[in-house]
Amino acid sequence: MKISTERQRLANDGAGTENWRLSGPYLSERQWGTVREDYSASGAAWDYLLHDHARSRAYRWGEDGIAGFSDDRQYLCLSLALWNGKDPMLKERLFGLTNSEGNHGEDVKELYYYLDATPSHSYLKMLYKYPQAVFPYSQLREENRRRGLEHTEFELLDTGLFDDDRYFDVFVEYAKASPDDILMQITAYNRGPGSARLTLLPQLCCRNIWSWELGVPKPKLIGRPGAVEIQHADLGRLRGDFDSAPTLLFCDNDTNSRRLLGMNETSGYFKDGFHEYLVGGRCRSTISSSRRCSDFTTTTVTTSRSSVRRGRENSLPCMRWPRSWGVVCRHSSSRGQMDSERSSSITPNWPAIRTSATTFYSTSTFMATRDVAWARLIRRAGRDSSPSCCNRTLLRSVACAMR
Repeated sequence: MKISTERQRLANDGAGTENWRLSGPYLSERQWGTVREDYSASGAAWDYLLHDHARSRAYRWGEDGIAGFSDDRQYLCLSLALWNGKDPMLKERLFGLTNSEGNHGEDVKELYYYLDATPSHSYLKMLYKYPQAVFPYSQLREENRRRGLEHTEFELLDTGLFDDDRYFDVFVEYAKASPDDILMQITAYNRGPGSARLTLLPQLCCRNIWSWELGVPKPKLIGRPGAVEIQHADLGRLRGDFDSAPTLLFCDNDTNSRRLLGMNETSGYFKDGFHEYLVGGRCRSTISSSRRCSDFTTTTVTTSRSSVRRGRENSLPCMRWPRSWGVVCRHSSSRGQMDSERSSSITPNWPAIRTSATTFYSTSTFMATRDVAWARLIRRAGRDSSPSCCNRTLLRSVACAMR
């Protein structure tokens, strides 16, 4: 019997001929408020690095993000940020309550679903549901803090933000053509009754490994025509290409000591530069014009400067990472120059990729009946194109099934 493509990948990975697990969904959902980043004198991890500080403080031991993807050491991390034009901050990471804020302890207060994945990480898919109204950070904190142990938790659905389907379905997919050729695709749907603004910002970030020890070189992300060059002491010289001409934004993955520590004389392009530029309206004073920094994003998508009509699909240009990001799989050449060759195919055959993942699981003997029913329920909430599919009752049933 012919072995499936995914099983062949796993066999090659096990034999050591191809490292398919070199990169995958390794990025943390939450790095703030963890013991990993706790340097407080009292050991109060929840109070040392707050969610409100996360956008401005550089992590030491990891990174976090929505729909995160990275190498197995989190040296180079890819994730998605969003902004609906109303929130007080970019939606760069999941929000949740700390142990003292939740009436039942710590709890994430978001709606997101991991819809598909293969063991080799050759295909990954997730869904994030982003409200079009202001995200209720304070309401979630205050109401859950008010409730006692005998009460149910106050969830995002309880705020009423999703009652009129005024939200976006944002799908993020990754596909691997080879262990070093990873492509990212982001597709957004407006489920609401009218047009609404949505900014999608795919972000490429080098984890901060230079601020903690002397002599550690700082990585660089350098803007090139139609590409980004990545210079990293451990990963080498990499590149990322685009199938369009996006506007690139750069800053450094360094702590904003002006905001957090009151050191007003400190200068630099800090970690929260994208937030300050887009949400704070600080023009270009918080992002680098030289394009030689350790953090990068792009805002040139159909939804960044215009509204999304109801039911309309909006896709970002395809992007490949980490050996390339956009259209090619290339290290820099041995001469140290950027390789100029571009791939002949920008967009992969997504239906075939999805079918390959489905085939692998449908032929696997460990698929139990409960798993199949579970997957159907989640797919119904995430893949049906009609707004009515994502109603309040169905979302609750999915949340219960995932507990």
